[in-house]
Amino acid sequence: MTGAVLSLDRDDVHVARSVLRTEAAGLQALAAGLTDSFAAAVERLAAATGRVVVSGMGKSGLVARKIAATLASTGTPALFVHPAEASHGDLGMVVEGDAVLALSNSGETAELADLVAHSRRFGLPLVAITARTDSTLARAADVALTLPAAAEACPMGLAPTTSTTMQMALGDAIAVALLTRRGFTAAGVFASAVPAFPHVVFLDEAAQRDSTRLSPGASPAPMHRGEPDDLFRLMYTSGTTDRPKGVMHSYANFYWKCADHVVALGLGASDRLLIAGPLYHVGAFDLPGMAVLWVGGMIAIDRDFAPERALAAIAREKLTGAWLAPVMLRGILTCPDRSDHDVTSMRWVIGGGERTPEQHVHAFSDFFTRGRYIDAYGMTETLSGDTLMEAGREIEKIGSVGRALAHVEVEIRDGEGRAVEPGVTAAFCDAASRTWKGSFDSVSAEGGTTLSGNGSSAGNAPIITLMPDRPSVLGSRPCQTSLMKK
Repeated sequence: MTGAVLSLDRDDVHVARSVLRTEAAGLQALAAGLTDSFAAAVERLAAATGRVVVSGMGKSGLVARKIAATLASTGTPALFVHPAEASHGDLGMVVEGDAVLALSNSGETAELADLVAHSRRFGLPLVAITARTDSTLARAADVALTLPAAAEACPMGLAPTTSTTMQMALGDAIAVALLTRRGFTAAGVFASAVPAFPHVVFLDEAAQRDSTRLSPGASPAPMHRGEPDDLFRLMYTSGTTDRPKGVMHSYANFYWKCADHVVALGLGASDRLLIAGPLYHVGAFDLPGMAVLWVGGMIAIDRDFAPERALAAIAREKLTGAWLAPVMLRGILTCPDRSDHDVTSMRWVIGGGERTPEQHVHAFSDFFTRGRYIDAYGMTETLSGDTLMEAGREIEKIGSVGRALAHVEVEIRDGEGRAVEPGVTAAFCDAASRTWKGSFDSVSAEGGTTLSGNGSSAGNAPIITLMPDRPSVLGSRPCQTSLMKK
């Protein structure tokens, strides 16, 4: 077998590409040359009631070890037996019910002779992988899988490279064919390989598209009547009090949040929202997040934000809205290829979390020519998006928290909790009909008291006070809590 023709170019990348192309050509030839003998080999190995004994010498032996490991990890009991050791007693490991898979590029490896003879003597199925159909191994085998005449990637044609790559690939093909024939699932293979391991559910592509695949044959869960004050979720936060906690949101909290955003943003079935943040963050899940689905719209979830990918999604899916953290928006507005994407479908982008520089607002308008930038303010405790900037006042009121939504009340208060007149610098107080009902597993800390339910906080944390029960602006259920943010 001759080697591939390589120039004496000292460029390492050039050499690497030549090697990979040579080996890829070998794999293409191997795939094109497969015949019914492959199916016959799989049939023989699948019929074995014992194990598949894989063997080979030298580089073929190293490949054989890997094939045995792959077979074992994909549901086919297998082991590697060294041919030389087999001649010194290890043949006793090969017993009735086993099948033998022997690898030899030349087909004349002397060390395999005893193992081949043993298989013939006891009537064990023998499958050979070799490059020569007229070799001793091929003639002795029940089924011979022949490697095509492909150039080795070694310039001198001596070091096994392409040939061992083809051997390993053929071993993988056998393992996967056996796995598929048995109907094994990923979870089944893992459970059989590691029976003592806890139950594992694999979220493959099929399960991502259809969650019923995660538990085939399971009966539907019984219906549960949810009440408005039932716990909807625990949402992690530490921003308001500087102390980590799980905020307890009820279904009523979430309902009023969605209703407010539908009205304020004019959401409908034609809306198509980009969610570029993690779903454990209120900005992604709630701003406006699931409210778009509520009215029949569509959401596009970007699991790992990148400006170029977000721009491509806006153009491809004709997205109409988005929540973008300030760093995300800066990434899009400074993306070198941003002009290559059609973003004329965008009607609005919600930002916030920090004062948006005036130049960024102008840059936004220059790029999203049909959209408006909406500064928003809110907290995890109130499901976010409590106030939104009015259209057309982005520059006039820059730095403002905007106007409160329908079921939200805001006041400016001094350090004693008293309302102050306009123009006085004080704290921002947010009272919403969707305010959280409490915090889960609060832990005491030095310098103050943490929250549990509608409690109070001391020390340097933001002031949280109770307000008298009274209807909010549009008559929703009573406001319970106000938060003062310094």
